[in-house]
Amino acid sequence: MTRAAAPPPVPALLAVLAAAGSGPVLPIEVVATALSELGCPLSFGEIRDQVVRLGALISRSEPGTNEELLGLAHAEFVRPTVKEVERFKFSISDAHRAIAVAIDTITSERVYSYARGAGVRHHLAYGNPEAALLLIIALQTTRAADNRDTWASCLPLFASTLGEDHPATLIVRIFAARWRGESGDVGGAVRELEELLADRVRVSGVDDSDTLATRALLARWRGESGDVGGAVRELEELLADRVRVSGVDDPDTLATRALLARWRGESGDVGGAIRELEELLGDQIRVVGAYDDSTLAVRNNLAYLRGGSGDAAGAVREFEHLLIDQTRAIGADHPNTHGTRNNLAAIRGASGDVSGAIREYEQLLADRLRIVGADDPLTLTVRNNLARWRGESGDTAGAIHEFEQLLTDRLRISGAKHPHTLVVRATLAHLHGVSGDPVRAVREYEQLLADQVRVTGDDHPATLVIRNNLAGWRAENGDLVGAIQEFEQLLIDRLRILGPQHPDTINNRINLAQLQRLRFKT
Repeated sequence: MTRAAAPPPVPALLAVLAAAGSGPVLPIEVVATALSELGCPLSFGEIRDQVVRLGALISRSEPGTNEELLGLAHAEFVRPTVKEVERFKFSISDAHRAIAVAIDTITSERVYSYARGAGVRHHLAYGNPEAALLLIIALQTTRAADNRDTWASCLPLFASTLGEDHPATLIVRIFAARWRGESGDVGGAVRELEELLADRVRVSGVDDSDTLATRALLARWRGESGDVGGAVRELEELLADRVRVSGVDDPDTLATRALLARWRGESGDVGGAIRELEELLGDQIRVVGAYDDSTLAVRNNLAYLRGGSGDAAGAVREFEHLLIDQTRAIGADHPNTHGTRNNLAAIRGASGDVSGAIREYEQLLADRLRIVGADDPLTLTVRNNLARWRGESGDTAGAIHEFEQLLTDRLRISGAKHPHTLVVRATLAHLHGVSGDPVRAVREYEQLLADQVRVTGDDHPATLVIRNNLAGWRAENGDLVGAIQEFEQLLIDRLRILGPQHPDTINNRINLAQLQRLRFKT
């Protein structure tokens, strides 16, 4: 710097490059924008002139082009360079802030790529964890596995920079666990949230709002893992604590009631869940209004459960009214509006209007593709449901074709172990049986059962359903003895896991009795 006479831009340039680190990593347009932010604007040509004067200290890639990348030549140069620029009254923290401003300002693929790799580090280095969190959220994609890896990879940086108990570090753990669950590793999500909850209690106490929110998330993923009874118990305990800490009308208390009703319905107590949601709906309207997002969500869940209870006509009416209100309140293209259209089409099909369901799904799919593209999670769900109802209409070949394409995309986007991928495989196995190939259906269900047990365990509801369907297709294939044996063992497990009054347990008894009568007759 002495040899270069150290005009003001030189320490600023070195501060920016030291903040970026070693090697040619920083796009030259980011360097220029950061220098302007530091009050030392230089053109690309002027930056290159200074780089040449600094000689072997600087590493360059694609020199003299618009694709040029800059950095210090070696990691050993970073610390002494930082000390030297600070001697010239330039703060390395300000350099990190200037780079962060630049990557937030410039919209190009290579700057986006740099932001993915280094943006969080720059925000944390100048003391802005909130901006770091917002950047990670902005970098999320439609692939749950990508988001899981992004949050997990950022966690060590937050912990080392801020400390393991810093609120921002704990927030990163929340997102990492959530996306682990969304990517299909539900058991991993439960374990991470259990560990996080223990730390939340230690750091903030049992009644802290973040502790209570972590309990709600843990209960949700416990339910997704197959422990529906555990989810209901945890939410009942959480609701009591919410009422004690925040009162009956607090939005978080209302949200806990909604979550509890959902898992009560999943446990088989659909009537109890409907009663809870009906009571909750009145309180929602009184506290937050009829058109609040949370109120509309309660109406959606209530209509869905009403359909599940057998009142398909009532569910269709409620969904139609909800759709009108959602379109007026949040717009026709809002994801929640599309979610209601998805549910309405499903209930319409269940009520007997299969052609109407197909027509609505085709329209919804076109809208999803137009707005968010083919890889969006709800788009994939709509494709799944459209193919399903195409099969219900009698077009088994068309349904198989669509599910085979969907399976390819599910494997690419979600991976082989994701629950949604396993569901597609189950549906394909069923359709192959319906198409007249029960041998193939049995073979595919056997392969799927092994994978399902490996991913979710023996007692998961999805595992029980696959065992049920495998036994059914074994019977269709003529193996009555094998089917009866499987239904008998399945009934024992369902009684243990679900209880005698669960609809699946009751249906299991009916199927077993029918096969036993058929075997007796033959």
